[in-house]
Amino acid sequence: MAQFWTSHLGLLVGCEIVTLVALILFIIALCAGISRGSLERLAMFTVDTSSLTSTTSTSALAIKEWYEVHYLSICSGMWNGHVASAGKNHSTISCTSQSAGYTFSLAQIIGGGDAGQQLLLAYHHRTLDTKAPFVLLVLGIASMGLTVLSFLYGIVALRTKTRRRQLHKKEMPLVVLRIGFFACIASTILLTISSAKVTASAGKMTGRVQIGGGRAIHAWMNSGFYAVTWIGMAFVWVALGLEIAAAFKIAAVLEPRGMQAAEVGSEGGYKLAG
Repeated sequence: MAQFWTSHLGLLVGCEIVTLVALILFIIALCAGISRGSLERLAMFTVDTSSLTSTTSTSALAIKEWYEVHYLSICSGMWNGHVASAGKNHSTISCTSQSAGYTFSLAQIIGGGDAGQQLLLAYHHRTLDTKAPFVLLVLGIASMGLTVLSFLYGIVALRTKTRRRQLHKKEMPLVVLRIGFFACIASTILLTISSAKVTASAGKMTGRVQIGGGRAIHAWMNSGFYAVTWIGMAFVWVALGLEIAAAFKIAAVLEPRGMQAAEVGSEGGYKLAG
């Protein structure tokens, strides 16, 4: 068994499994918050606006006590007033779908009234543009999907054909594997940039901002979302390492055959010359 996992086929299988796990994690990060459920907690960051709801003017503006930002939605709700069950009141949570690559601005969401004007002044430089991270994430997921399909075909084809005869570099299984290798490299680059960008952008949104009149807005990053994102990135980097190791193994398997063919050709040439 140990010999199999160190062979080129074993490394490809390992890369396939690790890439599939990473693909699932990034799809979870992308789709979190689309509907109510356990995934709604996987937000880029949460904004606590509960201090604004203490005024009578904000009740007319329907300001929620907290907002959570996702790639494709914004969830909002009220805190549970009971001390014994502190936390989000799940009976008040609602998630609103957003267009792909939207820009989050709390001032625009609340809008109107004195509170909205104060928020606009305090938050005019605190908006989160999700366009770049979203586009990079979608492209990275697509590249990972191509990697999974390419490696799946390559593993099956290599296992079947190598039992019957030797493979040449230009045969379809190896061509498809090359496509998978390049797709894996592309997804690693795209997802690394996307993860770093969304982490840095959300980090700029965090902290406490004083609005005035003893009111403040507090924003923080959600650990669950970034755990899923960066664990997914760890799997992507491991997959890239396995891919490189598998490429060297495949090259080592093909090289002796090429050398043998060259030696046979040179021997035939010497015989003809003699």
